[in-house]
Amino acid sequence: MENLLYFITMVCGKIQVVSDLFWDFPTNLGGYSSIPILGNFSLAIILLIGSGIYFSIRLRFIQVRKFKHGIEVLKNSKAKTGIFNHL
Repeated sequence: MENLLYFITMVCGKIQVVSDLFWDFPTNLGGYSSIPILGNFSLAIILLIGSGIYFSIRLRFIQVRKFKHGIEVLKNSKAKTGIFNHL
């Protein structure tokens, strides 16, 4: 049992190193961190924002175009499960 816990600790330690590298990557470089606004963002945040903008444009802002349809689907699914709005 002790060997299993040691192995899990070692694996989690390796994952933590990769996670720290991913979340801190460009901000720990002197040249990048001196950029006024962009220097505060990590690589993960830049990738999340960039992919969100890319897919919003690529899918022609489906989250805005189909919002009404999404609300209708939620209303219908709640009605089928027995959750009703009593207002």
